[in-house]
Amino acid sequence: MQIRNTSDVLLHRYDNSVASGGEFDFPMADLANGTYWLYVTIEGSLRKKAIVSYTTDGVEEQGITLIMGDTDGSNSVNIADALYTYSKIGASSTDADWRTPDSNGRYAAVADFYRDGEITLDDYDIAWANIGQSGD
Repeated sequence: MQIRNTSDVLLHRYDNSVASGGEFDFPMADLANGTYWLYVTIEGSLRKKAIVSYTTDGVEEQGITLIMGDTDGSNSVNIADALYTYSKIGASSTDADWRTPDSNGRYAAVADFYRDGEITLDDYDIAWANIGQSGD
């Protein structure tokens, strides 16, 4: 996650985890009141930009929906992402190589878009449906 000012200058970078309900926290107390750009991505997703208005009273933000399917971190979903996901159908989090990078730096877990510990046809369907999408 990154917080940038409206001139696109990076102010903070956080490696936060996202809760199962999709919530996440990030500190902004050291920032001045104002408008900021928040860039969010999780493993396997495209980067999404949200505009947040911060005051000492709190943060007003828009909802963020992440698009999944990016297995190589390119911030776009293409046929290679879908084919990689297809090649990993049947892999599960109990496999010894679940997080072991292959020769291209990818590992099976990145294609688990449902975050259920296994790669199925449902994960492939997500990648296939999002071919041509790019992040912010």
